[in-house]
Amino acid sequence: MINLRLFLHSDDLNLVSWQTLAANGEILNSGESSVAEALLMEFDFVEIYLAPTLATIIQIDLGDINDRKINDELLLGVVEENIAEDIEDCTPILLRLTDGIDYVAIVNKHLAHSL
Repeated sequence: MINLRLFLHSDDLNLVSWQTLAANGEILNSGESSVAEALLMEFDFVEIYLAPTLATIIQIDLGDINDRKINDELLLGVVEENIAEDIEDCTPILLRLTDGIDYVAIVNKHLAHSL
């Protein structure tokens, strides 16, 4: 099992850092390339790490809402309720933790659609 980690430092997806890791966490390889080139490598799972300037992360409370009922509109609505302003041209990414705490990462649509 190989895990690919992509490290995005800016919204320039033509230059990202990457690592491949074995199941035991040993780093097999690393380098820099475009996202498209990195995704051509053989891997089983991918993790994407964003620089803090590329996303805003907000803690939210979704309660017992089933994952299948959660969509972008619902997430953006919950986030807008928490920050009291309209969010446009953004894509929310739900980050659910096993301890019941929910977070939403908000990235601009340009970056989200590029990935």
